[in-house]
Amino acid sequence: MDSNLLNIFNKELTSQQQEWYKVLAEYIIHQAKNTPLTITELTTKLVGTRSMSEDTAKDFAESLISRGRTAKVSAATLTKELENNGLIEKGPVETDKNSARRFLDNLEKKKLITIDHCSGRSGNICTLNFYIYSGQTLEGVVPAQNPLYIKRNADSICEEYLTFGMMNNQSRAFLKIKSPRYTGKTSLLIRLREFAKKKDAAVGLIDLEGHQFSYELFIDGESNEENKEKYQQFLDTFKRVVEQEFNSHLNSYRPGFSSPKWGNISLAEKFTEDLEEKIFSPIQKPKVLLIDGIDIILGTHLQDPFLRILRTWCEQKMKRLKNSSSIIFPNIIIAFSTESYFDRESPLQNVGTEIELPKFTDDQILSLAGLYGLVWHDGSESASSLKHFLSGNPYLINMALYEISRKNIDLETFKQQKLFPNSRFLKHLRKIVEKIEKCKELEQTFCNWLQQQDSYLDEKSKIQLAKLGAIEFENENNMIQPKIPCQLYEQYFKQQFLNQNS
Repeated sequence: MDSNLLNIFNKELTSQQQEWYKVLAEYIIHQAKNTPLTITELTTKLVGTRSMSEDTAKDFAESLISRGRTAKVSAATLTKELENNGLIEKGPVETDKNSARRFLDNLEKKKLITIDHCSGRSGNICTLNFYIYSGQTLEGVVPAQNPLYIKRNADSICEEYLTFGMMNNQSRAFLKIKSPRYTGKTSLLIRLREFAKKKDAAVGLIDLEGHQFSYELFIDGESNEENKEKYQQFLDTFKRVVEQEFNSHLNSYRPGFSSPKWGNISLAEKFTEDLEEKIFSPIQKPKVLLIDGIDIILGTHLQDPFLRILRTWCEQKMKRLKNSSSIIFPNIIIAFSTESYFDRESPLQNVGTEIELPKFTDDQILSLAGLYGLVWHDGSESASSLKHFLSGNPYLINMALYEISRKNIDLETFKQQKLFPNSRFLKHLRKIVEKIEKCKELEQTFCNWLQQQDSYLDEKSKIQLAKLGAIEFENENNMIQPKIPCQLYEQYFKQQFLNQNS
């Protein structure tokens, strides 16, 4: 971003104009991400208004659209947005759009935006040349319409699979989104939900870590009978939550569920039958079921039986076979962050499509830095340095850029201040450490492993630490090995667990 634009924004716009600009910017980014102009449409406009050759215009159009900062805006649209945000009063006076028109023209003169004038009354094409995010820091999930969400290749891949799976004559998609904790899985699920809804699909999003599921269900019982009872309660809860999610598509129909008796029909069979006949079958349109929070069942008595159910669905209920009837089951997408099968094969091995959710690249970090209004003259060098320090973790990168922009400090100063009192990073890391320290056996195991990270770490500890985000996994010579997520974590964990105990 041009630092001169930052000076213009701060010095040449009044405080009221700055607020107006923020509303305009949020609107453009929202529209660009949801109803973007096609490259063909924008190319045509550019050829007509800028006397460009078609090839040059197309290159320019691709550049603008890839930034996600281009959308149609009229003075009337801007006026409405300002009214909705309480920056001007609604009423007859505001039917005169001259103030909004003059404001847009003034921004163009100052080069804060570029306007491509179009014929008709739909609004001209406005491109932001300057933008600063002014909302609150992100503490977890990126809300659906938040401009800070950075699309990755995984977004498009999932959308393609869903689009294909929602066709009547095709097998359903079964996607397994896998990435370490705090890398944006839930944020992606939320966007896939919105994507499917726009395709007129019935969509349900189930969070196994949500309040509908009692945490007691995931604690291993003292006997097999107790575990069986908890398993049945878990499946019953799952059915009720699925019903709630798809309720608006069931009209007046209300499914009545009954629990099977042991020895008559298996819980898994009854569970599948109820969902198919009483929820999925009555809905005569494409369906999508998203399941978040899979991690909570890993390492528990629920792990194997529930994952086997998912495998059965994929193999027997979601495939389009020759001469078979229509498929009742929905497309299914699950999200998880940790491995749970290290010495044996997972029930989901070779089932469905695994989608790796990569961490941020240098270019994505630069793009996000631009949204925070940061000017890095060395560009990719700073982005690479921050990526290396935080391992490209989207959650940590967002926190870092927020602190750098709000405190107006450079990257090196941030690294020195990262664990100052009241730092968001310190609070984040303390939560992880406190959870580890609650289990003395886990704490001792972790301390031993920190001292020599190529040493053995038992399966139970791997799962527990990965769930907390303290470790993640990488494939080394076809062997899944645990590792500390980033430099920041390693520095803090060694300080807390090794230096204090030495």
